[in-house]
Amino acid sequence: MTYAWRIQEYLIHRYILHSSNPAFKVARDIHKNHHSNPSYYHYCIDSPSIIFSWFGVAGLIFFQVPVYGPLLLSFYSLNGLTYMYSHYLAHSKVKLDCKKSKLEKYLFKVKQNHIRHHKVDESKGFGFGSVETDKFFGTAFVNQMNKK
Repeated sequence: MTYAWRIQEYLIHRYILHSSNPAFKVARDIHKNHHSNPSYYHYCIDSPSIIFSWFGVAGLIFFQVPVYGPLLLSFYSLNGLTYMYSHYLAHSKVKLDCKKSKLEKYLFKVKQNHIRHHKVDESKGFGFGSVETDKFFGTAFVNQMNKK
């Protein structure tokens, strides 16, 4: 389920939020605001109407799967919450230490990659939760981000 989330996250970010297609104008404009104000973490958390709509669509899809639908929806939702929290941390002033726990090291790497997407090259780093997704699709950053 995590792999499905990461691929979905990558495809939406790259092909909808960075699209020039007029059909995606509203989503693209919201995302542009997010890019122009990367330290304004409120752009990182979707509104309740978006979250509940997304959850409703996911529920309609997953409940088509006999027996396992609720379980799949639970895992999908957990991935969504993890994404929202990680994205918030990436844009907040929370200091992450890459020398501490595995989780903090992972979040530090995610934060570096995402900020690099904002400030260095918007045509790379679409896979927010996983650098490996960018490697798979050929949009990973080649060099490590400079440390301050």
